[in-house]
Amino acid sequence: MGKTWTLYKRELGEFFNSPIAYIAIVVFLVLAGFIASWRIFSAEAPRAELRPFLELMPLIMVFLAPALAMRLLAEEKSSGTMELLITMPVTDWQVVLGKYLAALTVLGLAILFTLPIPIAMAAMGDLDWGVTAGGYIGLFLMGACYLSIGLMTSSWAGHQVIAFIVSIAICLPFFLLGHEWVTGMLPDGLRPWLQGIFGLGHHFKNISKGILDSRDVIYYLSIGAACLLLATQSLESRKWR
Repeated sequence: MGKTWTLYKRELGEFFNSPIAYIAIVVFLVLAGFIASWRIFSAEAPRAELRPFLELMPLIMVFLAPALAMRLLAEEKSSGTMELLITMPVTDWQVVLGKYLAALTVLGLAILFTLPIPIAMAAMGDLDWGVTAGGYIGLFLMGACYLSIGLMTSSWAGHQVIAFIVSIAICLPFFLLGHEWVTGMLPDGLRPWLQGIFGLGHHFKNISKGILDSRDVIYYLSIGAACLLLATQSLESRKWR
């Protein structure tokens, strides 16, 4: 665990020594603030309700998480430091986990910085903090899942931009299959199956209602763990080339 912690601190320092984390967080907060003000004040009367805000936040997460994850392993490959990294006295799993936890910390900070939005809404009226807490937990779990997908694609790609594009190409269908205006066009027998397996947005919708179902949490943890294992296998395969 000590080696993972060392890699975590190294990667976290890399994030904040480059403009990537700052740009991603600032863009995320600007979009979050715009969505919150638009969804609240576009109604007939401003309401202290976070649900309209949470409906669009998962779409932003489709782009934020890949933006944070794209450099994690692809940059090591393009700069030629990957070979040095995998020959160090650390396991591939420790490399993947350390980098993932660093990116997850940055993602968590970005989400945490949006807390003034529900605080401002609470000043307008009686905000349901149970739904608010559920929405934030769901948003973090979804973001963590998208981040693991981004890390997986970063382990495959040789360039950050390619990793970013491929990550979005994978994450976007997961997002779309969580919305009824997409799944409503599917056959009734196929819809629950696709939503249950691929609908990250579908599971987020359940948690954002303030209902923390263990099945939704296990779903996110399972997808995340599977992607991290695939990223680890991708690193291991490089040793045999």
